[in-house]
Amino acid sequence: MSLLDQAMKDCNMYKQVRRPDGYGGYTTVWTEDTTSTFKAAITFDNSIEARIAQAQGVTSLYTVTTRKDKVLMYHDVIKRLSDG
Repeated sequence: MSLLDQAMKDCNMYKQVRRPDGYGGYTTVWTEDTTSTFKAAITFDNSIEARIAQAQGVTSLYTVTTRKDKVLMYHDVIKRLSDG
């Protein structure tokens, strides 16, 4: 077992569902897709460079690594099951 395998935890995807709001518009609701459990390693970058970037307005300091068969797109929402 590699270090990457040890770092991977179970995660679930969230789906964006648009529902009518009753006033002619729509509201967006995020629902957890419990059928799409996958493994991912999520790390927080707290290096000096990341802290400088955070002070300049960068908000994405996490890196998510998955296996080749799971493709994450920009704006995908996931949840790590171990801590929510």
